[in-house]
Amino acid sequence: MYITKINNKTNEVKCTDKIINHVLPGLPPEDGKSWRVKLVLKGDKYGLDNCLTHDKDEPMVEFYDLSYPETFGEDGQFVSRYSLGTILFEGCGFSRQQLMNADERNPKYGIDLQGDVDGWEMSADCLTEVLEQIKILYIKNQLAPSYSEEEFFSFANAS
Repeated sequence: MYITKINNKTNEVKCTDKIINHVLPGLPPEDGKSWRVKLVLKGDKYGLDNCLTHDKDEPMVEFYDLSYPETFGEDGQFVSRYSLGTILFEGCGFSRQQLMNADERNPKYGIDLQGDVDGWEMSADCLTEVLEQIKILYIKNQLAPSYSEEEFFSFANAS
């Protein structure tokens, strides 16, 4: 299990992914990299200091590195942002027709969130688990917006 917390109020998932030792191949993985992944819906604040308001219908997914709280605070360092359709489906915007014809993301592949920064990769297993929770948050927000008022859930880290 990679997910450590789910926050229904802020539509966030926190997870810890195992890190593969790139420097010295053959050594065991490090303890893991912690991430905050946030679903940004229409009307939500986002960006540096939450100075922007998302005005499009298609949701976005943001990734934050939680490695340096003393520098970037407890919300972490912004790494990357994708539209929900792009990260869930291969070559897809978010129109109904595109979704019906799209292929789902291959769960065998992780993601390199920024190619020029070592350690900003998420494994296939961790990404798949996180995106499943992001989909659930999106569906719950669409079907029952009051769901976001439920309390903060925590899960034991089973790494």
